[in-house]
Amino acid sequence: MQKNTITADECSKAIGNISIPVGLIEAVRTYLDFFGISDFLHGLKSKGIDMEALTAALIVYSLSDDNSMAACARWLKDERVRKALGLKHQVIQRTLNRTLEMLGNNREDIILTLYRGLNARYPDLKKDVDADGSSIAAHSEGGLRKAGYARDNNPDGLQAEFMLGMFEDSRIPFYIHEFAGNVSDEEQYARSVPEMLGLLDKNDLHAYDAIADRLVSNIKQRNEERELKRTMKGRLKRGRKKKKQTEEKEDEGDRLSLLKLNRSLGNVSWVIFDNGGASVYNTEAVNEMGHEYLTRKSMNKTDLLLVEKGEPVEVEPGLVCWSETFEASGRTKYIFYADYLADAKTSAVVRKVERMAQVAKDLKDGLIEAESLVTVKNNEFIDFDVKVNVQQILTEYTEEEKAALVEKYKGRYCGFFHLESSAPLTPEEAIRKYRKRIAVEHAMKSLKNVASIKPLRVWKDASITLR
Repeated sequence: MQKNTITADECSKAIGNISIPVGLIEAVRTYLDFFGISDFLHGLKSKGIDMEALTAALIVYSLSDDNSMAACARWLKDERVRKALGLKHQVIQRTLNRTLEMLGNNREDIILTLYRGLNARYPDLKKDVDADGSSIAAHSEGGLRKAGYARDNNPDGLQAEFMLGMFEDSRIPFYIHEFAGNVSDEEQYARSVPEMLGLLDKNDLHAYDAIADRLVSNIKQRNEERELKRTMKGRLKRGRKKKKQTEEKEDEGDRLSLLKLNRSLGNVSWVIFDNGGASVYNTEAVNEMGHEYLTRKSMNKTDLLLVEKGEPVEVEPGLVCWSETFEASGRTKYIFYADYLADAKTSAVVRKVERMAQVAKDLKDGLIEAESLVTVKNNEFIDFDVKVNVQQILTEYTEEEKAALVEKYKGRYCGFFHLESSAPLTPEEAIRKYRKRIAVEHAMKSLKNVASIKPLRVWKDASITLR
């Protein structure tokens, strides 16, 4: 039999060929069954198209192409695709949208089913948790789609946020929670960490709801007080805050009773997160729920006092650490100095100073105009007339002056970073444990770029939750 072969350039129009990812379909359905999610999906509806097959179709298309519901519906028009997925009837886009909503409305039950499946399959699974959050850009406002801190190459700041929980050693994600785009990282941790630990301790996402509610309330109240202080220009009295701290100290023994019990039984899990959730509210709450934390914190002046008075320990070539443990609580802080961080920051600052010097020289030589150095935001309702006067151009400077400028822009904390744990660890253990959380950051990138949860092509909150 003679075969006719044509190249892509010779093919002037689509010829109707389609690739069916049979291996991916089999993998998705196997894992849905492996963790018991298939049985749960079968029970969501008794009539119509099978929910498990629809869910598998959505997952497979997201992994192999993108998250467009319209494109997925066109893909499912092919009978061969439906046969591979076990779909006996035609599927329209409206059906896919309803599937998204139904799954989103059952988020908690899906997470519980997944977690119970993990426990059944891996009863000895180590349950130290890495937690981190991220955002997905949105193109219109409403529901969870709010304007917040601009991230993800999203200058308008319209986004939805989510928090992800992953087991540190096995690197298995077990928890996800969606949030409105204007919710702070601190509040997200305050809501998510109690849910994660409730799942670990009692198979119940709501076991520590009272703690989560108190955390969120305290954070909001503190933020309101801070805003009021700024408005009052610092004239607000602080007596109420001091009273609250006294009450907390009086209740310290009861607050840590569960942690002491878990430590004695060896039932402690570690929660590792970045400085977005490192407020005292969140760290103390982890202890209150009977577990340990390791987090990154911002550097301050007292940290440098430890550096000045203490003796560093070499952790690895180019990395040293000063540590201090508070005997009463066991809380330990670690001040690391990394040569590679200091070198990177120094190189960036040197380039910045050189650019500044070159701009000053170009301005003096008449190669650029002074107006080009000033940026004015455009506003169609305002007629601007901006005049720029240069008072002085310093083009004669010594290398010592440039070096002093480099030191100024480097700052006092160049090369340093601060970790804190609720129980003593060696510096080697602390840095090794914190570095492992890079896995949760990689998982979030995979969710966005491989699982195609971005950009948001759905508008209802339940659909965003499922995504």
